[in-house]
Amino acid sequence: MTSNRRRLSIVLLTLVLSLQSTALLGVAALFSYETLTSPSQSLGGSVFFDVLVWISAFAAGAVTRGFWAGRSATRAAIVVWQMLFVGIAIATGQGADARLDLALAIGVPAAVVTAAMLFAKSVTAHLERK
Repeated sequence: MTSNRRRLSIVLLTLVLSLQSTALLGVAALFSYETLTSPSQSLGGSVFFDVLVWISAFAAGAVTRGFWAGRSATRAAIVVWQMLFVGIAIATGQGADARLDLALAIGVPAAVVTAAMLFAKSVTAHLERK
């Protein structure tokens, strides 16, 4: 395998991270749309939350790009990000309006990415300092 080719596991992990980043961009757009079209009790709070979600979405994209480039510092950011998704999945699967399908769609990929980040030798090799 040449140095320019990446392992399938790295490509798949990057694909999952890219899908999650894109989903965050969609959520940010939806929240911004809701802020603009629906009355809110606190406009300042809504705008602050929208900006926070946009920053998170762009940061997730930057971390994904860094992972693809093999930057070792991205591992910690990705694990924290995935644990946030696991927490969201747990909260989504509980309560009166529980959505198990949505909880599994968020939680399973996050758990798989976390396990790969922590234990896969291909990820460790990809993130080694060169």
